[in-house]
Amino acid sequence: MAESRVGALELPVPAGTARDKLEDPIIEEMLSFGAFCLKDALDQKLHNLVGTPSDAVPVDNRFSFDPMHPRGHHVKLPLPALFMWWDGESTAEQWSSIYYMRIRMIHVLYAFSELPGLEEMIIRAGLLNAVDATFHRMSLWRSHPDYKNGQSIRSLVAPTCQIEWFYLGGAPGRFGIDEGPLAHRRAAKTSGRDFNALKGRFRVHERVTPRDLTEDDYMQDMEFDIKAADGEHSETIDFMSRTLTAPDGTEDL
Repeated sequence: MAESRVGALELPVPAGTARDKLEDPIIEEMLSFGAFCLKDALDQKLHNLVGTPSDAVPVDNRFSFDPMHPRGHHVKLPLPALFMWWDGESTAEQWSSIYYMRIRMIHVLYAFSELPGLEEMIIRAGLLNAVDATFHRMSLWRSHPDYKNGQSIRSLVAPTCQIEWFYLGGAPGRFGIDEGPLAHRRAAKTSGRDFNALKGRFRVHERVTPRDLTEDDYMQDMEFDIKAADGEHSETIDFMSRTLTAPDGTEDL
C-alpha cells in the first residue's frame, strides 16, 4: 500500500476508530486558528457593547461545512458562527520538474447576531471591517504567540513546504439559511430572517508528494546497433553494435 501526502492529507486516509470524523485537515486547523484570531481581536470590545454577545466565536459554533447547502426548514442558526468549507473545485500547477501543487479555494463565512435597532447598527458598524482585517492579519502571520505555542499553522498539519495559504479578501452582506450571503430578497421558502455577515476566500496550495521511484524508473543499460549504407542502395549493412551503460554516479566524480 503506497503511503504519501497531498498537503496535510495522508493517503490512504488512516482508518482510526469507529465514528471518527473524516476531516479535511487544513480546513479544521484554519477554522480553529481563525476562531482564535477573531476572539483575540474582538472579545474585549464585544464585552463592552451592551446587548452584544461577548464571545466572538463560541466553540460549538464553528463548522467545516457549507451553510448554504439546502436543508430542512426552520433550521436555527447558532450565532455568532464561523464556517469554513471547500466547494469541491480544484486545479493543478506544476511548481518544479517533480512537484505539483493542488490549488483550492477555501470559503469562509462569519455571521453575527441580527441588528434589531438603529442604535445597535450604529455601535457595531465597524464589526465586519474588524473581521476582514483579522483574516488578512491571520493570513500574513500564520501563527500567534498564544496559539499552540506559537507554531505555524503549516507546521501543525503537515511537514515543511507542503502547504501555503493566502486570504484573498472578503465582502459583507446579509446571510440567511439556504441562501447566499448577498441575497437581496427573501424567497417564500427561506428562513425569513437574515444576519449580518462577511464572506471571503482563502487560496490554499497543497503539494502532491511524488511517488517513490523503483528500479524500473531509472535508466537501464541499452544495447543498440548502427547500420550503414552507401547512399545509392537501400540495403544496409551492420556497422557496429554497442552497449550504452546507465549512469551509476561515478561519471560525476
